[in-house]
Amino acid sequence: MKQVLAIHGGNFFDTRAEYLASLKKEPMKREDLFRDRSKRWKDNLGEDLNGGKAAGNFEVFQPEMPSPEDAKYEEWKVVFEKAAAFLTGGNGGAVLVGHSLGGIFLARYLSENKLKVKIAGVFLVAAPFFKPGKKGSGHPGMRANAGFTVSDKPGFFKKLVAQSGKMAIYHSEDDKVVAASHAKLYKKGMPEAELVTFKDRGHFRVEHFPELVEAIRKL
Repeated sequence: MKQVLAIHGGNFFDTRAEYLASLKKEPMKREDLFRDRSKRWKDNLGEDLNGGKAAGNFEVFQPEMPSPEDAKYEEWKVVFEKAAAFLTGGNGGAVLVGHSLGGIFLARYLSENKLKVKIAGVFLVAAPFFKPGKKGSGHPGMRANAGFTVSDKPGFFKKLVAQSGKMAIYHSEDDKVVAASHAKLYKKGMPEAELVTFKDRGHFRVEHFPELVEAIRKL
């Protein structure tokens, strides 16, 4: 059985006051009051990999990261390492997927730490590229503190590249949350990675992601 560990997205702020201001500003829709909401591709990833079945040749882990609306890198790191302890690295190695904030989290973590198991593939989906001490362009309301940062200095991604098998960067040209220019920065820092661009996927808030499913199956 091949294991997939998927890290969801989130948000973060410079101060608690900014977080509270965001809560007050964010509109609430009637459908937000119901728990039965439409699934996104991460929710369907397991069944899609297993051909529509609840279980099969793929096991997908999706840990709930702490305070996703006001996230802190160090807190996410603790939970990620607990989740990663369940990876065995069997069947060719584990697969890591990060969407949005989850993408930059994986990029930083794997560039600074070596996972104890073999990695078959790393997939960054609509990941922002925030440098330390600078506001992240193209992502309204999100700043480059709280630890979700990477560097454009040569060699920053060396450890990530060395321990990963296939690497791919997915981004859409019409993403209004994270500008497509961020994907190019990742590609520049990791020329070994495959850059896959789309024209109409936005921030990948879709129910299914067949291209990713197929890429994982091929590992």
